[in-house]
Amino acid sequence: MFKKLLLVASVAVATTSVTFAQATKEEKLKEKGDLHKLEQGWTKKAGLGLGMNQIGVINPRVGGANDQLGLNGVLTGAATYKMGRMAWDNVGTIQYGILKNGVLGAAFADIPFVKSQDNVVLASKFGYGITEKPVLFYSVAANFRTQLTHTYTGSTLSGEPGTRNSGFLAPAIFTIAPGLDYKPNDNFSVMFSPATFRGVIIGEERLAKLNTLGNTNGQAFESQIGASLNAGYKNDFFEKRVQFQTGLNLFSDYANLSDVKVDWMTATKVNIFKGFGIGLNTNLYYDKNVTVIAADKDAPLVPELPKGYKFTKERVQFIEGFFVTYDRTF
Repeated sequence: MFKKLLLVASVAVATTSVTFAQATKEEKLKEKGDLHKLEQGWTKKAGLGLGMNQIGVINPRVGGANDQLGLNGVLTGAATYKMGRMAWDNVGTIQYGILKNGVLGAAFADIPFVKSQDNVVLASKFGYGITEKPVLFYSVAANFRTQLTHTYTGSTLSGEPGTRNSGFLAPAIFTIAPGLDYKPNDNFSVMFSPATFRGVIIGEERLAKLNTLGNTNGQAFESQIGASLNAGYKNDFFEKRVQFQTGLNLFSDYANLSDVKVDWMTATKVNIFKGFGIGLNTNLYYDKNVTVIAADKDAPLVPELPKGYKFTKERVQFIEGFFVTYDRTF
């Protein structure tokens, strides 16, 4: 019995010693204003969201709904490294969705799936603090964006080779931006680069000649030099039950300063129970060189499009996705 009491006492003393040592270290760092050093090293997060919608109608009335089947998902990952004056942020997002809409029965199986969203974004930013307690950083940011699968006429997932209108690395857009990054805390940052390199890749010669995917010269590769501004904000609310993150990227080519390209993304998540929650992601994108499908009641009939729609440029694209999510932090 005495030995057991001695063991318990020893563990208690050891635990108290460790706690005291940590508290002492925290107090010392607090006195120096260096509490951020407690969080140095790697911080990693990952999240997965899946969604499905299905509607089945038997003997639909005239003007009633059609059968519908949709699947979508989002995969996110983030890794941040901090050590002294160094800060390295990495983020990756994959969004993908397909949809089938028609009348139930044998014909429904023949209706092709169309793509509702397909987006791959990888971003990395490395910074070195100008001062010992860094708020302003010398930074280099890189961004890469493409899609996963081919798309054919009507946004379908299958078709003849000659009807393919986009695909993996067609297009792919990447930027490399050295500049100054203002980062007063872990929630907010804004970076300006006066010498941003932007490249557009069209990985198929036939598609490059169409000049519909962001290029202008009919070539498989096009580059630009300009200025960019990247701003980001993230925060938790209501005792971390609500998480919000947003990022805005602006780029202007020095050859045409009035041509501003916009890429604005947001992600909102509401935690419900042990990692499960609901999420809402949005993306606003504008590039006057990218062809989009827009509603126009006076548009001439095009075989590839429904009545009242047309192919056009200089229009804003907006994507919204709602998910049931599961996040795991590791």
